[in-house]
Amino acid sequence: RQVLVASAQRWALMSELRGAPEPPLAELLAKLEKVDLVLVEGFKRDAHPKVEIHRVANGKPFLHPDLVGIRGLICDAPPAGWTGPLAHPDDIPAVIEV
Repeated sequence: RQVLVASAQRWALMSELRGAPEPPLAELLAKLEKVDLVLVEGFKRDAHPKVEIHRVANGKPFLHPDLVGIRGLICDAPPAGWTGPLAHPDDIPAVIEV
């Protein structure tokens, strides 16, 4: 049910859910030590602030404006009407500011 991976530099413990529901984001975040920044992939429907990363070549629609909480966009072609923070994916200094 659990897998532990360890080396001289780091270790990680993974736990299998085995059909149990995915834990809420707040429960997972409570397991972390105090940090300055947490990047979360997934949990789109939760109410935390979000940055959407979008590439036109993927052929998928923007999540904005239908998804609540998107505060910034990192994209190669911004949608019409977007007025919030914006960066092109190849512009690393701008991405940091989003």
